[in-house]
Amino acid sequence: MTERIQRFMLFYALMVIVLVGVRFLGRDTEKNLLDLQRETADLQFERAELQLQLANLESPARVRRWAFDNNMIPFSSASALQLEFKPLKSVKPLPEVKDKIAVQTIWR
Repeated sequence: MTERIQRFMLFYALMVIVLVGVRFLGRDTEKNLLDLQRETADLQFERAELQLQLANLESPARVRRWAFDNNMIPFSSASALQLEFKPLKSVKPLPEVKDKIAVQTIWR
């Protein structure tokens, strides 16, 4: 009976050592998770800021102002001038190749 008790005590001591070792190896897990949560929150905030900046840069009023500043005119003020495009001058055909290329295959 004492041998059985010794085996159980050895088993429990071994389990305690294993569990303490696992806890020791995972001691920085909570700190790392908190750091990751903070970093995730910072990145989400930065993404929201960038989306807001992008929306401001792409606003129709800003694009219209930029167009007027670069001397562009609105379609409603543009003239309805139609142009005719002339066909290109015909190009002379290439002369025929007199020397023919011959391919000779030699099997080894």
